[in-house]
Amino acid sequence: MTIVEFVDKSNIDNISSALIRTPERVIFVSSVKRGISKSQLERYRAFFEKRGISIEFTGLSLAPFKVDSIIDAFDKITKKYENCVFDLTGGNESYIVAAATVAERFPERKIQLHRYNIESGRIVDLDRDGKTILDGAQLPVISVAENIAINGGRVIFESEKTSGTHVWDDSVLYDEDVDNMWTICKESPNPWNFAVGVLERFVKLENGSARSLKDDRDPKLPASIENCPPAAKAIFTKLEHAGLITVSVSDGRETVSFKSETVRHCLAKSGNLLELQVYRLAKKAQNGGEKVFTDALTGVLIDIDGDDANRLELTNEIDVILQRGLKPVFISCKNGDVSNDELYKLKVVTARFGGKYAKAVLVLGAPKGEVSSANFKERAKEYRISVIEIYNMTDSKFQKRIANLAH
Repeated sequence: MTIVEFVDKSNIDNISSALIRTPERVIFVSSVKRGISKSQLERYRAFFEKRGISIEFTGLSLAPFKVDSIIDAFDKITKKYENCVFDLTGGNESYIVAAATVAERFPERKIQLHRYNIESGRIVDLDRDGKTILDGAQLPVISVAENIAINGGRVIFESEKTSGTHVWDDSVLYDEDVDNMWTICKESPNPWNFAVGVLERFVKLENGSARSLKDDRDPKLPASIENCPPAAKAIFTKLEHAGLITVSVSDGRETVSFKSETVRHCLAKSGNLLELQVYRLAKKAQNGGEKVFTDALTGVLIDIDGDDANRLELTNEIDVILQRGLKPVFISCKNGDVSNDELYKLKVVTARFGGKYAKAVLVLGAPKGEVSSANFKERAKEYRISVIEIYNMTDSKFQKRIANLAH
């Protein structure tokens, strides 16, 4: 099979047909003088090679208003290669006219014309022969990491870098310790942020525990649990009573030991627990017995140029990315202050690594800072960012809102 793609700005549109039915080759037709870039072709080739699939990718530049020349080019392609499929999703109108003309002139070549609607997951049979490449095939699915790679980035994982993306196993979905921490956090989100902020200042020890500083040099946060205000100190008391942490004192310094690596991760940064809860709700979400989301990652560290050989990597981090088939959802989780700058950052990263089918979402765990202002909400609307305010929301409603992000 040979697929002729009319180059679109959307990377996922450019390879969606090849994901449905693996072809021998894909010919990208572009109106740009130099055609599709070599870096794009290499990116697509590398994507399929990581799946163990070898596809020949080539580019062809055709002036968009010279219809006779386009018809001649399509005639030569369909004459040279049997079983040609034209994906009419993108491209100039003259390409569509030329493809339809060639298909009508040479019915014996059985040229396929279709348009794939990624939003609905349906293929429109434009040659009206009752057949499409979706017949006998499943709707394509890609991972979060693959989506980032298609759009020119690379997910950096923990195995490569300590601060990289952590991959959770499914045991965390039903971890009672996480449930207990979430209950404590949701009851008092602002004291929770303060308490975890204090822990962030502790020195991390090799055995996984954390030790308080000798002195207090930060006027905003105390250096020890003992010096915390009552509301924050109550958070530590609840965590101890739940058996999640153990606090010991020696030589005037506090040492906190964590019940598990999961507990330690959740208490390493004030927003980590909210990120994990969004992830858990998304992973557990079902519709008719089937999982709503096909992949999810938290704390996603992205190398923005996608070059794993580049030592001077430039990175962005997104709190949670969900994947539903070919459509991603970029989520920023804020359990405290958030500014208009955060909205802009979310907008830019979503557009850069999500493409036109991506959603941007801000999950707010506590009403603090600018978030309640009309200006903030108007800016979110302007950037097409959905805002989910969970502080007055039941867990069941929260779960429903997360599941609905798939639509």
